[in-house]
Amino acid sequence: MRSMKYREYLRKAETLAREVVIDVDNACYNKAISALWFVIEAVFRAILNYYKQSIPSRSGAVIAKTINFMRDLGLGDREARELSVASTLYTLRNEVDHKWFLADENTIRRGLICVRRIFRILRKIVHDRIVDLGDVIDNIASKFDKIEI
Repeated sequence: MRSMKYREYLRKAETLAREVVIDVDNACYNKAISALWFVIEAVFRAILNYYKQSIPSRSGAVIAKTINFMRDLGLGDREARELSVASTLYTLRNEVDHKWFLADENTIRRGLICVRRIFRILRKIVHDRIVDLGDVIDNIASKFDKIEI
């Protein structure tokens, strides 16, 4: 049985995904970009928690640790580069939350492209190993695929 923290990370990812859809529908693009990042961060933290890995507190370290750990699970160099678009998404979120930059429809498109690339790689690695995480990723991806922007 997985820990409560693991399940809470999955629940958080799904909740934030629902909020992304609402925010985009209401043209709240800055909030949506932040939520897109936090969906990915919650998924990365769930993976690390599932495998009983220590979870760094800083977002950049979470990205690096997740990618390095995924290499141990069979992630190749090409897939690692694809997964590293999480850094691009984090940068978008940081610019929106902490700098002068305001998100627009193009920003959301860029963010969704990043998320789709990340999910495509994660599906390959975790879908058969962590079935409930694979289901959550599929559920979130389905929601994001319906976003029209």
